[in-house]
Amino acid sequence: MDQNRDRSPFYENVPQDVSPIRFRTSRENSPFSLHWHEHLELHYIIEGELTVRCENETVTVSKNSFLIVNSNELHEGLGGSGTRFYMLIPPTFFENKSIILKRVVKDAYLSDLAQKMICEYENQDDFTNFAMQGYAHLMLVHLCRHYVYESFDKRAWNSYSQRIVGLNKAVKYIHDNYQSDISLEELSRISNFNKYYFCNIFKSFTGESFKEYQNRIRIQKATELLCATDMSVTEIAFLCGFNDSNYFARAFKKFTDQTPRELRKNGAV
Repeated sequence: MDQNRDRSPFYENVPQDVSPIRFRTSRENSPFSLHWHEHLELHYIIEGELTVRCENETVTVSKNSFLIVNSNELHEGLGGSGTRFYMLIPPTFFENKSIILKRVVKDAYLSDLAQKMICEYENQDDFTNFAMQGYAHLMLVHLCRHYVYESFDKRAWNSYSQRIVGLNKAVKYIHDNYQSDISLEELSRISNFNKYYFCNIFKSFTGESFKEYQNRIRIQKATELLCATDMSVTEIAFLCGFNDSNYFARAFKKFTDQTPRELRKNGAV
């Protein structure tokens, strides 16, 4: 991957630690912001449900099911309630192959392994990490044998990674210049894609056109100003890149289900 990833507003640099596979638990499936990383992310729902958007696909998984976020996929938590156990698996685990697994899996053998891992996690001793790494390897072998959607050799994976790098360059440019009238030509040049391909890949990874995405960033900035300053709605609209206050109001309503004045009155984001 290119070092430009570190400057992406979405990139999560997962810390390296002693254990190659990281484990976490969450008692509340609260929303988490849009991000990506090289690690494969595996969620097991213990109770309740979890709704996540992965690229342009939104899925909801429930008790005893697994949600799989593949390496380099943009994803965000949209909500849910309950308890989940999740793992982060580094890309080096798969050696020279890059595996794309199916999004949602429900499998009795995997659930049994997950329950054993959870028991170890909650009743730790000096050998817990050994046991959990062992269960995790069994789980991943089973997934790779039965639930592979697609696999890439090194050359194909490098091509896929280059698309991610190009996309993130464009996303960073939008974040840095959200107030400006950004053109498709600019983003195509920055990402090193032709215009048609850029439009397709941007929509695929974010679920929005670049103009819709830019407006979302503008509305987020406007929301912050509405809640933190006493500037007029018109001043905020122009400051955030909207040249028409009426269009700003319509766009704001579309993204927040409130008018700017309603949001300021309610004092809520």
